[in-house]
Amino acid sequence: MKQTKLWIGFLGICLMAAARHEALAAITIQDGIPWVYSVSNNFAGGGATILHGPGCGNVTIPSKLDGYPVTNIVDSAFYGCSGLTSVTIGNSVTSIGDHVFYGCSGLTSVTLPDSVKNIGIYAFGYCSGLTNVTIPDSVTSIGAGAFSGCSGLKTLYAPESWKTKYVYGMFWSGYADVPEDCEIIYYAPARTRTGVPYT
Repeated sequence: MKQTKLWIGFLGICLMAAARHEALAAITIQDGIPWVYSVSNNFAGGGATILHGPGCGNVTIPSKLDGYPVTNIVDSAFYGCSGLTSVTIGNSVTSIGDHVFYGCSGLTSVTLPDSVKNIGIYAFGYCSGLTNVTIPDSVTSIGAGAFSGCSGLKTLYAPESWKTKYVYGMFWSGYADVPEDCEIIYYAPARTRTGVPYT
């Protein structure tokens, strides 16, 4: 009975997520995990956009759903999912929307692929459990406050080319918002592998 209620609740969330988008939404189960996504011709190659997924535990966002490459994660897709503990994003995703993981306080680990180009505003805002993050060299834009409120952040790895940029405004909401003992380490792109610096 409890499992049935959970599925009904999840389906309700799925339908609400689908209603916010003009593109046709689909619900699929892959490796035992339910996903809600849409496919729009607005994206090159008809890529899939994640609308909603599992909100707890260790989650791997797939590179493909029903044969469609997953290219985008919609705004607020995992907003407030405090039960989420780790996220690995598939290597086809190019855009992470605004507030995607906002308020996921239980999130302690996130792996960003080298395919990611855009990270939205407050995408990881108030993920207080994060301790270190690596920004792939492929990223060309980060919305303001992308890591604002990440009070547990100790180390942030950024491409060496970003030394000349005002990273405090890009990653946080200004210098005053930076965790007291957080260190930014710049790495040379040639020394990276799947977005993680060699040590």
